[in-house]
Amino acid sequence: MKRGGGEVQLTGDGEEALEHLRQGKRYDLIIMDLQMPLMDGYTATRAIRTDLRLDTPIIAMTATALVGEQLRCFEVGMNDYMTKPFEFAELYKRILNLLEATAA
Repeated sequence: MKRGGGEVQLTGDGEEALEHLRQGKRYDLIIMDLQMPLMDGYTATRAIRTDLRLDTPIIAMTATALVGEQLRCFEVGMNDYMTKPFEFAELYKRILNLLEATAA
């Protein structure tokens, strides 16, 4: 991401991500791992959408492609879904699409 010109903030779990957002930090986009300790990506996204009422684009990122997982991601408010491993060119393309859509 940094090579592509982006600034990156890493967190270890969903609770930590929410804490950054609760402190008023704003981000153009969130890449949300679904499998995290303490608070998974589904729970964190649900809190971002319902408690914090933020519409920041969220891309789900997972190493497991389970049946119904993509639909569940969209149901909790994620905007896109990618499985690992992935091509960085594809990730950049999706990021640009989401950022362009929110800018419009």
